[in-house]
Amino acid sequence: MPNFLRECVAREGQEDALRDDLVAAHERFARAMPHLVEVLLYREHFMSRRFLSIVRYDDERAVASLERGEMLDALAAVERARCDGPGDSRPLVLLYEHAAVPQRGQYSVIALLTALSEGTANEVGRRMAGGANALVERFKPTRLVVARVVDRLRLLVMLDAGQAIDIDRYLASSLRRQHMDALAPYLSAPPQWYALDPVWRYFRDD
Repeated sequence: MPNFLRECVAREGQEDALRDDLVAAHERFARAMPHLVEVLLYREHFMSRRFLSIVRYDDERAVASLERGEMLDALAAVERARCDGPGDSRPLVLLYEHAAVPQRGQYSVIALLTALSEGTANEVGRRMAGGANALVERFKPTRLVVARVVDRLRLLVMLDAGQAIDIDRYLASSLRRQHMDALAPYLSAPPQWYALDPVWRYFRDD
């Protein structure tokens, strides 16, 4: 199942307009693409100007489809209007995935990490995937994904839950310090935290 990550940063004062335009562009194409499974829109914690989306497809037919090309063109047009430049949709390689039944949580967060080098990116991915089962046991998420962004030193952890996720509480916790003690030597900057848009998401009803 192909998965893609797209990042963009709004110009100052364009945050709300960018969010609305991204939702409108995704809504316009989502139901017209039979092999598109899910679209999730996130905004960086603390109401930042940074947004990212996760798009999941059934198979490679959708990735190469005319409809997807039109959707990417529409997103690029939105980003040129609201950002300093268009974003880039990058494929994800899943290193770990846990999905409960049902797997769709009402809430979701993403931690986006940037490694120092190719070698440290591999080590971060190995450590995060290796520790994922412990997170599942502790937090009982509806979904937990660890992934690597192809051709980038970027990795992510996505956690879905049926109850609200308190990012601030985690950031102040001893568990966060434990995680950072294990990962910080391999990262070029602290992780960026994103929360799922509270109003809009798309999931195909089979």
